[in-house]
Amino acid sequence: MVTRKKRIFKRLSIRILVANMFLLAIIITASVAISLQYSANKRIAVSHMLSSMNLLSDHMSDSVYSLENDAKQTVSLLAELIDTNLSDASIKRKSSLFAQFLNKRPELYSLYIGDKQEHFFQLINLDSAKDIRQRMGAQPDDRWAVVEVSGSNEKRIRQTYFYTSTFHLNHQQTENSNFYPTERPWFAASAQNDIYKTPPYLFQHLQISGQTYAQRIRNSDQVVGLDILLSSLSDQLSQSSSKLINGHEQAFLFSQNGEIIASNINSTHSVITPEIQPILLSQQQKEAITNLGRLKVSNQNDWRPFDFSESGVPKGYFIELMQMISAMTGLKFDYINGFSREQLVQKYKDDGIDILLSVQKAQHTDIEGLYSVPLLDIPYAIATKNITPEPKSLSDLNGKNVGFLGRWSVLPTLKTHFPNIKWQESITEQDLISRLQSGQNDAIIGASPVLKSTISIMEAEDLQVYDELKEINNFVPNHFYLVTKEKQKFALDLINQALSQITPAQRDALDAAWLQQHTQYMQNHLDIPFKKLIKTADDSNAKQPLIIKKNDDTRYYIFIKNIGNDIFTKQYFTAVITEEMLFQQATKEAFHSALLSALVMVILLPIIWLFSTPIVRPIRQLQRVTEKIKLRQFDDVAFVDSNIKELWQLSNSFVSMSQDIKQHEASQKGFMEALIRLIATAIDDKSAHTGGHCYRVPELGLMLSDALEKAEEGPYKNFQFANDNERLEFRIAAWLHDCGKITMPEHIIDKGSKLECTYNRIHEIRTRFEVLWRDAEIDYLHKVHIEKQDPTIALTTWEERQTILQEEFALVAKANIGSELMSEKDRQKIKEIGAQKWTRHFSNRLGLSPAEEMMLVKQDQAGNLESEQLGQQAVIETLLSDKLEHIIPRVKNIYYPPSLGIKMSIPKHQYNQGEIYNLTIKKGTLTKEDRFKINEHIISTITMLESLPFPPELSRVPHYASTHHERMDGQGYPRKLNAEQLSIPDRVLMIADVFEALTASDRPYKKAKPISIAIDIMFNMCQEGHLDLQLFRFFLESNTYLKYAEKFLPEEQIDIVNIKPYLEN
Repeated sequence: MVTRKKRIFKRLSIRILVANMFLLAIIITASVAISLQYSANKRIAVSHMLSSMNLLSDHMSDSVYSLENDAKQTVSLLAELIDTNLSDASIKRKSSLFAQFLNKRPELYSLYIGDKQEHFFQLINLDSAKDIRQRMGAQPDDRWAVVEVSGSNEKRIRQTYFYTSTFHLNHQQTENSNFYPTERPWFAASAQNDIYKTPPYLFQHLQISGQTYAQRIRNSDQVVGLDILLSSLSDQLSQSSSKLINGHEQAFLFSQNGEIIASNINSTHSVITPEIQPILLSQQQKEAITNLGRLKVSNQNDWRPFDFSESGVPKGYFIELMQMISAMTGLKFDYINGFSREQLVQKYKDDGIDILLSVQKAQHTDIEGLYSVPLLDIPYAIATKNITPEPKSLSDLNGKNVGFLGRWSVLPTLKTHFPNIKWQESITEQDLISRLQSGQNDAIIGASPVLKSTISIMEAEDLQVYDELKEINNFVPNHFYLVTKEKQKFALDLINQALSQITPAQRDALDAAWLQQHTQYMQNHLDIPFKKLIKTADDSNAKQPLIIKKNDDTRYYIFIKNIGNDIFTKQYFTAVITEEMLFQQATKEAFHSALLSALVMVILLPIIWLFSTPIVRPIRQLQRVTEKIKLRQFDDVAFVDSNIKELWQLSNSFVSMSQDIKQHEASQKGFMEALIRLIATAIDDKSAHTGGHCYRVPELGLMLSDALEKAEEGPYKNFQFANDNERLEFRIAAWLHDCGKITMPEHIIDKGSKLECTYNRIHEIRTRFEVLWRDAEIDYLHKVHIEKQDPTIALTTWEERQTILQEEFALVAKANIGSELMSEKDRQKIKEIGAQKWTRHFSNRLGLSPAEEMMLVKQDQAGNLESEQLGQQAVIETLLSDKLEHIIPRVKNIYYPPSLGIKMSIPKHQYNQGEIYNLTIKKGTLTKEDRFKINEHIISTITMLESLPFPPELSRVPHYASTHHERMDGQGYPRKLNAEQLSIPDRVLMIADVFEALTASDRPYKKAKPISIAIDIMFNMCQEGHLDLQLFRFFLESNTYLKYAEKFLPEEQIDIVNIKPYLEN
């Protein structure tokens, strides 16, 4: 048997397949072209970016050089022009002089003069940055701001004058000040002959970052300074980059140590902390805080991630912590940066700073003052090269060079406890890392987060950090504090109170932002691999652009160029852009090309669809040919013309195949009909009861169905079999309608009398009457010769007895025929006759067949036989009897599947051969057991035909063949179908079966009836709800009955029939 595999993919139309093949070819061609175009566009994009970057770097180099040169010339010229007498000049005169220089370059923020007497004069260019006016409280028409700081201690004030462009005074401000020029990095580092340029630091007044160019005036204690805001450089960088490149790049100016000087993006790092609750302060405390003013707080340059600055902006864990304290207490802090750690400590000692951050309370420290509660516990760690075995303790480093920061206050303690270690001092963390990488040190020790941060920034991938050196913690504390002077005890108390109220959730937020691996700060910083960039920029042969990939798999293209030197450090320009943004234009053009290709394909789709017609059309015609073959319409199969050779050959094959199938089907049909006729003939030949029934019923049924199809009016004018297959289906059903009778016992089918079994038992009954006849004669002779009774009387008695026996036997014999309806009186008389006694002298157990003996044994075991009858001689028996041995039980239980719809009541016994039971049948010769056995032939018909694999076009054969015993009123068998459930072919076979049975002359159990009587009987059956009256009338009107009679009945049965009475309503 051929089985079909389950398909995973849906079958496609050949037109769709052909169209898709065309589309696929177009798509492949377009994809190759677009890919080549995309690749070329990518190269063009990189080339264009390199060209734009070079232009931008040249422009920025020129701008930075020009700005720096102008700044230096301005400071140098002012140092030459200004003498000590200028300090006595009016504000307007000094301002006008300074304004002449600042007007030349809008990027210059301010010019100022300071001296050792702490006098300070400054002219601020309010147009140098967007937010200067807002920060200083200037009005829109203000052009210049003059700041003068003078006085000492509590009387030191800052006066700010706001002038228009014509130096008309608009308004002024006066406020206390803690600004001292000698404390600023530009004053301390300036020299007479050289111009000093500071690293980026925080301007104290506005707390914004910038750089200062300063020079000491010859032979004086005065210093001239010029400030440039880093925001001005960033604005210039943003404007230039937006013109030359597409605006999606990150452009930077950074120094040799990786510090960003200017950028075209706002690099911010904020900590998302839970809501901060202010401390409840008394009114007195609030006033004290106001009078306290702004406290100066130290800010280191490079102690990441706790306390450092980027482009002069304070950042780090401790800075964020101080901002939280400020929010909780209301204390205001100004951060002082731009100095080394040693300089910040000295300024604290000199009262130039109020609060010193990031301090350890060590035994050998020289920092005195009031210490806060611990700000944080910072664990120590050891860093070594990856190839170095992990040190388990500090003792493993004995005899080795171990680096540390020289400013580390706990170092004397470590040297005391571990004297065998060769301690090597370094100034900065970067120097520590470099010495370790170069092999000068075998290991370095420091705060774990600081080491990790510095290693990450320096991209020291060859180093490994080992955390939690508890051994160090046993000797030195790891707590860090802030320290202040006694005069700031009030502020310290507030700070300690705030520290005690910082929640664990707020601490966790600070840890997540600054101390944990892959923090936002570290990730932002690592976007730019400065060390690799600087190496590339200094190498003229290095290939650009650099391509790096971040942890999120984003690819970056980085361009780098050295744009010149300042006094101390080199400066570099770099542009960073994601691969997605760099190739955006290339991707966009590829998308447009793909869109255009798709549009062309959509336009070409109807043409492609049309091109598939020469293939699809004949295939569809061949498909219709296969449908005709499937429907067995072989004569309608024609050639399909096609210019495609293979399709033409396929068409020829279809035509040839259809003819072969037609011939094969004809032979199969002939064989099947011959086989069916053979079965029907065998059934008829098997029993004279059926005679030619199985042959004549289909003939009559076909006659009537042909007449129905030819009807042009009346209720059956629309009746037609749909095709020859339906006609064949009906014909086969008619031939096989009684095929189940082949399973029926002959003695049941041929039962012509009530006592008939395999023989007519009336002869056995007659013999018993003969016994009674002889008994009557013996009784007469006994009375005359033995008892000596009167012979006349005895003779009369004998003759009367003989007459009664003759009458009684005649009644029994008449009842046995069953041709008439038996009255209740006759049935009772039969029972009375049967009650007469006679004597049996011979055993009823002799000469039995094995089957009879087995049945008697079973009944004996079941206690169903009387003991006096068990083979005894001289047993008194009745003339007629219903004995237990007359009952034949069923061999097996009968079960009909519900799917067959059988609704027949099943008798308890298979047969009941009781003599009185049979003789008292009211009508006919069959008991209910016999009738069920006869009716069971239709069930055999159903089961036999349902078991055959009829094709779909013959699927109703079992149904048609099994409905000819149904009734219109639903009282028929086997399914009790009603009129609504019986089709016209069903009703045709019902009429054909009845008419043939009534007129058949070859039945041994009945006489054939003339057609007039048969029609009258059938009319009565219609009235009783047995047959379809409307179809019966058509049977008469169409003369089908007469045509059948003329063909199959003898002339003596064909009498004249007046059909008009049967046609009237």
